[in-house]
Amino acid sequence: ERIGKRVALTFDDGPDPDWTPRIADTLTRLGVPATFFAVGEHVVDDPGVIADLHRDGFEIGNHTFTHANLASAGILRDLQVSMTQSAISGAAGVRPRLVRPPYSATRDGGDREQERSYADIAQQGYVIALANYDSEDWRSPGVAEIVRNATPRSKHGGVILMHDAGGDRSETVAALERLVPELRPRGFKFVSLNDLLGAG
Repeated sequence: ERIGKRVALTFDDGPDPDWTPRIADTLTRLGVPATFFAVGEHVVDDPGVIADLHRDGFEIGNHTFTHANLASAGILRDLQVSMTQSAISGAAGVRPRLVRPPYSATRDGGDREQERSYADIAQQGYVIALANYDSEDWRSPGVAEIVRNATPRSKHGGVILMHDAGGDRSETVAALERLVPELRPRGFKFVSLNDLLGAG
């Protein structure tokens, strides 16, 4: 198993001017890398937040411009990705290879149409980054449930999906404070998504 006991934290739907910096500060204090999958229109609204994430060593990924379902975006699919690339590049000077399609969670959740749309994007040189563990923190189900959902069920690590936008993310922050100290003594190592995927 290539992944071993490595885990990569990922955050979708930002940047949010309040919650993204708070989550980033928490991760920095805990000494944990992470990837933030940004929505282009939010990057345009708050470019400084993305610039700060990049400066602080976090990875930036592409989460489309309007949080569009790529399977049904039709001819606008490429535009959803390319406009977000332009927004992130303008804000932080990087053009991410990692793309997380909205409305995707774990690898088991996709239908044929989604898989076709992912293949189209991958052919353009992007790396599609789905998740192994969905914290479902967007539902605000309580800190304990978020931690339980995000915790690998076996000895194998993987990609953990969380959110840094979309409403009050205080439960997400509190869950990080518990998740990281619980996983480390069990031998899990927090790494960047690029390291985990070998995406380079």
